[in-house]
Amino acid sequence: MSTRVRLSACLAALSWHTASAAAPDCVPDGRVDVAAIDRQVVLIGEVHGTAEIPRFTLGFVCSLLGAGRSVVLAIEHAGEQQEGLNRYLRSAVAAADRQALLQGINWKIYGDGRGSVAMFELVDGIRRLRQQGQRVGVITLDRIENIDVPLTDDERVPVAAAENAALNRLGNQEMGNSVLYAALLDKRYTVVVLAGYSHTSTVLSVDPSPWFGTYQPMGRVIEQQMPTFTIGLRPTAACTRRWVAMAARSIRSERAISSSPTRRSTRRSRSERSPLRRTLAT
Repeated sequence: MSTRVRLSACLAALSWHTASAAAPDCVPDGRVDVAAIDRQVVLIGEVHGTAEIPRFTLGFVCSLLGAGRSVVLAIEHAGEQQEGLNRYLRSAVAAADRQALLQGINWKIYGDGRGSVAMFELVDGIRRLRQQGQRVGVITLDRIENIDVPLTDDERVPVAAAENAALNRLGNQEMGNSVLYAALLDKRYTVVVLAGYSHTSTVLSVDPSPWFGTYQPMGRVIEQQMPTFTIGLRPTAACTRRWVAMAARSIRSERAISSSPTRRSTRRSRSERSPLRRTLAT
């Protein structure tokens, strides 16, 4: 059974239990009652591209650590980026370690907000906590995005709707399995999952579009194995400030954070497909 907290587009929040090092040097989020959660897995549903949600997530992790809990943060990045993340978390910020991190597909190519400056600051905040000796880490949720085999341009054919729907089903299952594996591997760690709100849903998704169809979201995959606590987003008429108003700019377009050349994604982000001024979705 899932316990839920709804964050109006202007926010409120959550928490759980374990042992940590000395008090962390970070800023906890005061809107979080860290004593209120008795779940090992916490799902934070987001709209990609905001500055506020990654900032909230870092404050939430800080609150958990301050309460003596150990934390694994799971982010919606491709599996092949795990090695670069591990290296960066152990780093005292050598330029080569930063560069290795930013070679990942979510930082260099996708323009949907998962590789934003705010997301980098979240990862860097976790690195700083790790450097303090805090019991915290980061894992990737997504499957491996690229298979390293020889292919010509002619052989790279567009994905059909049915194939995309199958990949979506497999992707949500894979993300759910990643969280379950982390949670079962060490029950002393609270697993905080930051992912798109459609993935953190714990109910069966029935999408009329042939590109998605009916599938089990990641949250439902997890919920079938262990209880979760969910933080979600919903629009409110009173909330005139929209976090997504300038959203979904990737790290490459917000500021030059990597010195290597970048490649424009052929896949348009949500913000490129629709007006920038829109309300947060449930």
